[in-house]
Amino acid sequence: MKQHQKQQKIIRLGTHGEDYGSWMSNPVFYMIGGLLTLSAVLAALSFSMFHIAALGILFSVAVAALLALLIWCAWIRKQYAFGGGGMMERVHQVVLSHLDFDGQGQLLEVGCGSGALSIRAALTWPDAQITGMDYWGVAYGYGQAMCEKNAESEGVGFRCAFRHGDANKLDFPDESFDAVVSNYVYHNVMGADKQALLLETLRVLKKGGVFALNDDMKPKMYGDMDAFVQKLRDMGYEDVRLIDTATEVFGSRRRAGIRQELGWDISALKQLSKQIYRQMVSRTPDIGSMMENPLRVCLTGGILWLSIYKAAEEKMSEKRFEGMVSASMRSPLVVAAFRGKAKTAFTLKAQYKRAATASLADADRNPFQWNAEVIFGRDAEEYTILYHQCGLCALGRQEGLPHLVPYLCALDTMSVDWMGGRLYRTKTLATGGDCCDFYICKKGSCWDKERQGK
Repeated sequence: MKQHQKQQKIIRLGTHGEDYGSWMSNPVFYMIGGLLTLSAVLAALSFSMFHIAALGILFSVAVAALLALLIWCAWIRKQYAFGGGGMMERVHQVVLSHLDFDGQGQLLEVGCGSGALSIRAALTWPDAQITGMDYWGVAYGYGQAMCEKNAESEGVGFRCAFRHGDANKLDFPDESFDAVVSNYVYHNVMGADKQALLLETLRVLKKGGVFALNDDMKPKMYGDMDAFVQKLRDMGYEDVRLIDTATEVFGSRRRAGIRQELGWDISALKQLSKQIYRQMVSRTPDIGSMMENPLRVCLTGGILWLSIYKAAEEKMSEKRFEGMVSASMRSPLVVAAFRGKAKTAFTLKAQYKRAATASLADADRNPFQWNAEVIFGRDAEEYTILYHQCGLCALGRQEGLPHLVPYLCALDTMSVDWMGGRLYRTKTLATGGDCCDFYICKKGSCWDKERQGK
């Protein structure tokens, strides 16, 4: 198994609209989101209906913890996404760089998922025939049709074949392939002897072929890998190496880089951010429950994001802060929540409701309240909101971090877009304006075309 690192040409996947999915699957977000929603409802009921403060506090802590988990999952998903942080793309590059393949003959990927690594191999070696095999369980939403569609879209469908199979017993004759590759698959094969899995994979490799496997080789799963490497050498494999790919792409070096930039161990950062979050909540005036004041969600989110920044001793770059906030807002659950409002966002009833909420907020002298003036539109498809006071601005001043608030303002455009609207804004309180001038209209409406000069 020769595994010499080589230079690869630059290949970008997903540039034609392909769907490569994510190992951080949608069901994970739905589960966390469901628990978050349930906890929020129970917290509200505990305070407003049952009048059990201790229970309300307990559920509120659960809300904060689940929200933090949701944001972290969204950030991780973004980092690994093709076209996002690109971490998985870099993992695949490293795996193939250790495959000393001349590009002639047949290559097998064990556990191909959405087909990304198989397709990258096909693009890397234009003369090779690629076979991707996977069990395709329901957890990640991958499937054969997805792989085939992606391969066709990337222009390599005629050289890629995808089939259902089991890594425990590969449905191929001995010595079928010139090269075999696998990435982060074997640890997911429950109850299997990992060394036996490796031997089964090597069974289908031709003499003189090459093999590269990337996985989390914990001793409790894989056993003594040094002894196994020697066993393979004794069996006649010419070159067998254990390479710490974590130092090349996403593990120790990446974590060391984060520690170097932030000055914190990640586990310590998590614990400290929780502590700071609780402290910030205790010193921030209450603006009502989430059921009473929808903008409570905005204030809670701001506290969470700023607590993470403070936990990093303010060594987190503003760019990284912006990326963290943006990634959390782009989580499937958050996007789905805003898109669910699209049918009712542009109605006169919605405008009256906004006006009533604004009137109640104006009566509250709380500096962390959002005081606003709602100006009705010429019809249901447009309206204006002038915010004269912003709770996030007050939070930024309180915490000595007003320079971070504009990054939170940028989320308004995203949320309006998901509701099927368009936000036109010339100034914000966070950037020194006398107000935040929100003009919102429905996408494609005559008012939208008017603003665009069409």
